[in-house]
Amino acid sequence: MGRRTAGREEVFKQMVKELNMTDQQQADYRKMKDDHFKNIKPVFDSIRTLKQSLFSLVKADAINDSLIANYSNRISEQQALADKATINHFRSVRALFSGTQRDQFDSFIQKMMQRRRGGGKDSADKK
Repeated sequence: MGRRTAGREEVFKQMVKELNMTDQQQADYRKMKDDHFKNIKPVFDSIRTLKQSLFSLVKADAINDSLIANYSNRISEQQALADKATINHFRSVRALFSGTQRDQFDSFIQKMMQRRRGGGKDSADKK
């Protein structure tokens, strides 16, 4: 199991515990997660390919700013698609829960987003 997959599994275990998920909720979540990653993989592949092309410009003797802007805009468009799909995915997952579980899920998602951004610290705080 790769580091990324192991990390996702740990997050899943933590979510199961914190939300006290039923077996059915766990099964539904796993299916939704698998479907989401299958559907979003081409978008991430596109972002990766565009970034490779952008950063291959490092070795060019001369480049114009519009070429960099073009790649940056295309990357931004793909990232926006990924963000929209991810928000919709989390909203669908949220629908699995009700009452206290839903509130716990909302808190859990915020906590995970803070963790992904480096503990919620402003990058200016990092030295």
